[in-house]
Amino acid sequence: MIGLVGVSGGQTGSLNSLNSLRTISRALHAWVIPEQVSIPEGWKVFEESGLKDRSREEVEGSWAPSGTVCLFA
Repeated sequence: MIGLVGVSGGQTGSLNSLNSLRTISRALHAWVIPEQVSIPEGWKVFEESGLKDRSREEVEGSWAPSGTVCLFA
């Protein structure tokens, strides 16, 4: 199982990259979960050590079933 996560510096997010990763993963016969996460303006959310706001960690980590490999765009 593969979960898709995209982080971008702009306001539009990384939807094109996520769609490309979904197509490539399916071509490799991977199971891609239907949900995907796109985080626009990543510089507002992340710092060098991880998330700026640790309370968001539970929410953003709860969308993928356990055992899912996440691909980052």
